[in-house]
Amino acid sequence: MDEKENVVPETTNETAAPATKNPADLKLNYPQTLKVGLGFCVVMIFWTVYNFVVPLLLEQAFGFSNTIRNVIVGIASAMCMVLLPVFGKISDKSGKTKYGKKFGRRTPFIVLGTAITIIAMILVPISVSSQLTDSTEIRTEYEKFFAAEESDVKIYDAEKGREITRAELINDWFDEAKSGNYDHIGKTEYQSLIAEYPDEAEAREFLTGLYDIQITNGKLMGVLGAADCVQTVVSYSSEENIDTPITEEEYNALSKNVAMPYAKYLADAANDFTSAAVNKEVNWGFFAFFLIALLLIILAQTVIRTPAVSLMPDVTPSPLRSPGNAMINLIGGVGGAIGFLIYTITFMFDEKITLSTQYWIIFGSMAIALGLVLVGFILLVKEKKWVAECNDICREYGLPVYEEKEEEEKVEKKKVSMLKEYGPKKMTSFLLILGAIFMWFIGYYAIANNMPIYCVKILGVSTGLASIVSGASLVVAAIGFIPVGIMGRKIGRRWSIIFGFALAIISYVLVASCVQRASDTATIIFMACYMVSGFGLIFANVNTLPMVLEVSSPEDIGKFTGIYYIATMSAQTLGPIFGGLVMDYIGGGSALFIFSAVCVALGAVMMLFVKHGEAPDYVARVEERKTAKAAAK
Repeated sequence: MDEKENVVPETTNETAAPATKNPADLKLNYPQTLKVGLGFCVVMIFWTVYNFVVPLLLEQAFGFSNTIRNVIVGIASAMCMVLLPVFGKISDKSGKTKYGKKFGRRTPFIVLGTAITIIAMILVPISVSSQLTDSTEIRTEYEKFFAAEESDVKIYDAEKGREITRAELINDWFDEAKSGNYDHIGKTEYQSLIAEYPDEAEAREFLTGLYDIQITNGKLMGVLGAADCVQTVVSYSSEENIDTPITEEEYNALSKNVAMPYAKYLADAANDFTSAAVNKEVNWGFFAFFLIALLLIILAQTVIRTPAVSLMPDVTPSPLRSPGNAMINLIGGVGGAIGFLIYTITFMFDEKITLSTQYWIIFGSMAIALGLVLVGFILLVKEKKWVAECNDICREYGLPVYEEKEEEEKVEKKKVSMLKEYGPKKMTSFLLILGAIFMWFIGYYAIANNMPIYCVKILGVSTGLASIVSGASLVVAAIGFIPVGIMGRKIGRRWSIIFGFALAIISYVLVASCVQRASDTATIIFMACYMVSGFGLIFANVNTLPMVLEVSSPEDIGKFTGIYYIATMSAQTLGPIFGGLVMDYIGGGSALFIFSAVCVALGAVMMLFVKHGEAPDYVARVEERKTAKAAAK
């Protein structure tokens, strides 16, 4: 497409002053922008922990399936989708209130929301402690059942009303799959098994044989993940287990014929069966308490988020908002790193402390971290002063300026629709930007909220290593934010976003193609691709919001930021649910990454047709090049 067709010069707001300087000469105040980012740091500490820890908590404490777990996680996003625009609009109009006059439009919301979050944080471990203790006992019982050396070991089955053996249980799973119920043995796995063993008796014998203690040394039946199966082959070859160590050829045979089939057919089934047993014993009173505590925290976070993000454009001239947003995301990345360290360090000691204690440490540490960041924000951020300074700069460069309007003007403005106020062309670009944001967030959160479960159940890694995978992407993000912000100013926001989308699409396709079952190679490929995709999506994080704000006026920054969050939070609500459905009913991890790649690709297509949202100085440079090219002809 012709560049000129896709970059239309932005009209300035009526509050813009005549230009006396060139906007291309503007320089970002980095120290001030970093301080402003402390509000977003609060947001990211919470959401980093929430996105990784809460799905695990729901599985470990309550044994929910992928779909149900993601529906519950999605409730938070649904609340945000509804409330973030409300608090954005309220903060826009709070400049003439008592606290707005004293502290600014955004600061009171950030302080109040963070304080409520800290107070409510302690309710979460209180609500789940007893349930985690009970679930640990159940899981321990089932681990012993699957790993016991006696082949006739039994466990009580509530549905049958009697005790059953492992062989009987596996035969039940086989019968379920035969009748079309793939809750335990997946459809793909069942079809593969039947293709390899057309005789039903042989197929059943093969499955039950995977639990033969003489073959598997009693450890392949552990429900901790598929990687343990492979590791068992290594331990099987030691003198501790047998008198004569097996040869390399025998080791390879065991790995191929025992460990891998176990991982393929029964590891997930053992995990799911154990989780279902936990779910049957849930104390729903504790779950209701947990849900109320979580919803209270989410409500407090909705108070913070839009004002915290809106503060940056309030104090930053529009040409600098991509690098400004990069700095905000950098500080948000620091918050994410804090959250990552909290749960990673805690989970590293998972064998030494109980699950209940782990979550006490995680949520207690998070409350302390939020308190310290809040103190820093209160001491360092001077919103009223910085807004006034930004207005002075904008007047010098002929850029839109935020000014408090009289009440009569505000009432009159409410009667004008956004379509009439901003024009159909801008609104078309605005909707396309929102659509692109929605699609890439669907793809991103379908993976992000299922990533811990994907790592533990499909890659077979420990919870601690899964958290390291998550944290590695945060490191990449921290490295990339500043150059991505600069790149957005040099080549334009739209093309930066499309480039980032392309990186994510390629990474997701590679994971879907190359990562099938647990192995060290699969884990390395996954980690590398996950980090590359995270780097690609930084381009969207840094540039989409400035594009949205470029369409708005200074008076409506909070309103447009809130609408931006309707797109992101609706996707954050639906993405995990779709991801869970894909994993449960379509094709597991591979299908999940294909689904996400398709979503991001649709976002890239939408972004190709966007014609507004670039920074004024970039638009001016494009027009200068076009004029010079035309003159040369």
